[in-house]
Amino acid sequence: MSAQASTNESTEPLLTRWYPLGIFVLASAWVLDKARDKFTGDEWRYVWYAKNILQGFYTPSDNEMVWNGPAYPLWLLPFVATGTPLLVPKLLNAALLALAVLYLHRTLRRYVSPVRASIGGLVLGLSPLTYQNLHLVHTETMAVFLMTGLVFHLCASQAEGERRSRRHAVIAGLFLGSLVLTKVSFGPPLFISLCLALALWALGRRSPLGRGALEACLVAFAMCVPWLLYTRHMSGKWFYWASGAGQLIYWMTSPYKEELGEWFHHGQVKNVPMLREHHGQLYDQMIGDLREVAGTDLERMMPGVGRLCGIKADLAFWQIGFRQFREHPENYLRNWVFNVGRLFFDHPYTLKRKQYSMTLVGLHLVLLGAVAAVGARRLRGRLTLPPEVEALALFALVSTAISTGLGAVGRYFLPLYPAYLLVALVGTSPERWHPAPRAGEGEAAGEDEGEGEGEGEGEGDRAKA
Repeated sequence: MSAQASTNESTEPLLTRWYPLGIFVLASAWVLDKARDKFTGDEWRYVWYAKNILQGFYTPSDNEMVWNGPAYPLWLLPFVATGTPLLVPKLLNAALLALAVLYLHRTLRRYVSPVRASIGGLVLGLSPLTYQNLHLVHTETMAVFLMTGLVFHLCASQAEGERRSRRHAVIAGLFLGSLVLTKVSFGPPLFISLCLALALWALGRRSPLGRGALEACLVAFAMCVPWLLYTRHMSGKWFYWASGAGQLIYWMTSPYKEELGEWFHHGQVKNVPMLREHHGQLYDQMIGDLREVAGTDLERMMPGVGRLCGIKADLAFWQIGFRQFREHPENYLRNWVFNVGRLFFDHPYTLKRKQYSMTLVGLHLVLLGAVAAVGARRLRGRLTLPPEVEALALFALVSTAISTGLGAVGRYFLPLYPAYLLVALVGTSPERWHPAPRAGEGEAAGEDEGEGEGEGEGEGDRAKA
């Protein structure tokens, strides 16, 4: 057990086994209360892809929309194939959330006390952000489960013997690959991580973490190769993850001051006078008369939506977006700031005038403040973090940077919760702090501190429940 633990060992089974069950009961009740029969948001698209897979293709030859990766449609495939009501996969979201809470708690218990680990699990399991899409056939709950699996197994790969360590690294890679194929926005962070791990290995900077990270990244990237070959066949471009980024860049670089950089769908461009005035002509050119894609009938929508969200349109949006950026770079920078606000606090939006969730804002201010404090102490050499926690922090920061650079809304932060909570709760544990050197202690103080770092990593970091 961790040296930090202040709770009696007999309470640990209660904490780890029962409160995730309470989260499951609460989440199930939420889904049963909020779930509806009609499609909401992106639900239709995941079901459409699943139906396509049943017919032997992912997207029709006359519709090159590769907006999402294939993992979540494959998850839905058994339910769509058997005609199972979508309430079933929605209820399974509650199970995935409970498993994510358990995974996160078990990861935290390697480094901190049961109380701190429970705080992390409860934040993940009770945050208002968690429940925004829990009752929908959306990818966020699946993604947060996959992220917690990645975090747990990568950390476990640094705590076990060589054979078990490699097994955990491979499992971490399976979780990471599934995460990327569920939310393709994690594709570029995976590629950057793989290149960094290969470079460190080639330069001879080899360590247990480097080996585990390289093995995990290789497994994850191997899982993504069939998808990248498919998009290469469709687009003619290598490392083409999806056909939606062009629209995000187009809206991020919008030259209109009254727009705040978030993405708008075709229905909003058609029905909102301001958007229709600014963008209607371009969208008409892209997909024909916007009346073609009005309404909710899926079969009637798809020809127009396919033209708008397909690869050719995506490349055109990229070109227009780059031109707008060259002409108005200050607008992109302003919208990036708004993107940061939307990612962390779910505000501001151009059209939405909803009330702030003060619980969410307060929670995220505390979380981000803790992460910032940890980063500041680490840079000043007054804090020791396990190397695997630092690696996960870097992965989360790269993912955050890419998300805010393209387009972000509040729910995109949910899959990053486990990494942020891990850094915050491990880094703010007083046992990991180093006192500032006193004046006159000089080099001897620095040497003593270095020895303390080595001891801390050897004794405290790997403690298990």
